[in-house]
Amino acid sequence: MSHNKVKIGTATPDVTGELSVELNDLNDVNVTPSNNDYLVYSSGAWSATTPTTSTTAEHIWLGEGASQTYPEGWVGGNHVYFYASTPVNEISSASLSSSDSYTDWYDEVSIPSGTYLAQCRAMGDFTSSAGVFRYRFTTEISGTTTTHAASGVSADLGNTNQNPAHAQALIKITSAATLRVEIISSGSSNLATTGMTTDQGLYGYLWLMKVG
Repeated sequence: MSHNKVKIGTATPDVTGELSVELNDLNDVNVTPSNNDYLVYSSGAWSATTPTTSTTAEHIWLGEGASQTYPEGWVGGNHVYFYASTPVNEISSASLSSSDSYTDWYDEVSIPSGTYLAQCRAMGDFTSSAGVFRYRFTTEISGTTTTHAASGVSADLGNTNQNPAHAQALIKITSAATLRVEIISSGSSNLATTGMTTDQGLYGYLWLMKVG
């Protein structure tokens, strides 16, 4: 009587009838795994795959505390610009641009589909110490614009009735979009359209991190 009529995959019993089965003895496992690998099933077989990890979160950062004069007047409905002579863009397939071609000032961020945490601060210029405006994140996809809460507030540095606040948003998009920060017309007052200062260059920033 033969001792190796019963087998598992390619593993056969020894002379005592004992079976010692390795993972790669199985017919549908085609690669011998190494330490820390995991198995992925595809096309009728299991393959060993090495996990990929990244120690750097995909992110964008605009803002470096530079003494640069804001390039245009502050007007409700306009986009907010952020200054960066050396912008940080670590999001794959994302790009930065200036819709009015201002050097080192950016108001548009093209981002791929995904989930993002966004935060920014706008420090506007005003003609009065009572000047104030709100601003918020928007995304545009195929000509359709979506607004995202929560909005921030920019106020004159001498205004004791309003405190500057960051705009923050959790943004989920299913296709590529253009991200902007929009000045909200409603509730805005005494925005300066001439004589711009360096406040936005010094204190404004935009931070975006891809989380999914």
